[in-house]
Amino acid sequence: MSDYYPANYRAPESNLPLFDTTPSVPTATSRAAARKVKPLASKMAAVVLAYLQRCGAEGATDEEIRHGTGLTESTARARRVGLVKTGLVQDSGRHRRGKSGCKMTVWRTVANVRALDSASPRR
Repeated sequence: MSDYYPANYRAPESNLPLFDTTPSVPTATSRAAARKVKPLASKMAAVVLAYLQRCGAEGATDEEIRHGTGLTESTARARRVGLVKTGLVQDSGRHRRGKSGCKMTVWRTVANVRALDSASPRR
C-alpha cells in the first residue's frame, strides 16, 4: 500500500454520495471536468480523509490539506467539502493563520472530534 493507507484499508465504493462530482457551476467546461475526475474522485476523497485522520486532534486547514496531500487547491477543497457533506469531517471550531495571514478553519474527522469529546473531563 502507500503511506496514505493502513495495510487493512479498503477503499469506499465510488457510488456513495460522498464522491459526487456534480459541478458547482453547471457550465459545459465544468461538466466536462466533472466527467474527467469522476473515476478518481473516490481515491482523492480517501486521500483527504486519510490525511485528516493522520492529523488527529490537531486537524488541518484547507491549505494544510493541499500541501499534505499534494492535491491541487480546488481538488483538495472539493473533496473536503464532500467529506463534510457526508458527515465524516467537520469544522473543529478552531482557526489557524494560513500563509496569507488570514484565519482559516481547522477541519477534523468526526471520529477525532468524538474521541476528544469523550476524553474531555465532565463538569
